Amino acid sequence: MSTHVRESKGLTGEEYLLIDGNNLVYRVFFALPHLHKGQSPTHIPFGVFQVLISTMVLAERSLKPVFFWDSRNSARRLFYPNYKSGRRKRRKDDEDVACMFRQMGQFKLDLEGIGFPQFESDGMEADDLIARFILDRPQAVPCLILSADHDLYQLLQPGVDVWDFRKKCRFTVDDFRDKFGMESGQWPLFRAITGDKTDDLVGVPGVGEVRALRYMKVTESGIEQINAADRRIFEKIVYCNDLVERNLRLIRLPFVGTPHIPFPLPEPCKDRFIDYCVQYGLGRTMSSPHWTRLFGSSENGIKG
Repeated sequence: MSTHVRESKGLTGEEYLLIDGNNLVYRVFFALPHLHKGQSPTHIPFGVFQVLISTMVLAERSLKPVFFWDSRNSARRLFYPNYKSGRRKRRKDDEDVACMFRQMGQFKLDLEGIGFPQFESDGMEADDLIARFILDRPQAVPCLILSADHDLYQLLQPGVDVWDFRKKCRFTVDDFRDKFGMESGQWPLFRAITGDKTDDLVGVPGVGEVRALRYMKVTESGIEQINAADRRIFEKIVYCNDLVERNLRLIRLPFVGTPHIPFPLPEPCKDRFIDYCVQYGLGRTMSSPHWTRLFGSSENGIKG
């Protein structure tokens, strides 16, 4: 099956690849067999760099990776203790998840040693830092977000796309408008009304996606003539305003208190990257010509 790539209009030159690190690591960790070079597990670096390479191939443009990580603490839970409570209970006694976090910690140190820019802030999620990066970036440099987290759709705009690494396609603000019938800036309110099961956020009872979208369109246009069924639903949404406002505060990006991103960003070191590939047996994979856009290549290629 061929993959159709819809290009963002007017984007040329380099583009930041904003990587939701936890989201990506979690998926490659459980999708790949556990690989090792000697005593060192290698499936996280192997999987992550494979995803980056395939994204560059399909995107057909130069991409500068920037990693963002969730804090183990949560400012959102201080505001709403039930936030992601189900997810925490499921993972609490999961040894595989504990193993993943240990390996992820080492991978962060490895990225730091190579010089890849990465950001983590106490209490904040990767989503918050990605949103802050987009707000703070100099001269509206184009950004491509690498994540399967739909909360990030609210960041879509000209020059900012989402790349869903599972579907292997670029998702633009025009795609979003065509699919959902709303603007990307309306996405937080829509999710606040309908709720988010993955984050344990209950929506307005009895209000699904169709009614929520209808409510948003009617309130935006100021239409007063609505049928009795719609009126009952709309009154229920208004009655649950406190719930909607709570959800909105949790869903909207960035969360209050997210720090600014310091620019300019550090540049990764090509030689350290090559050494890392050799150390972990990733040389053959990393000899892809698409990596030469970021690091160049050694005279005889990267061997491992």
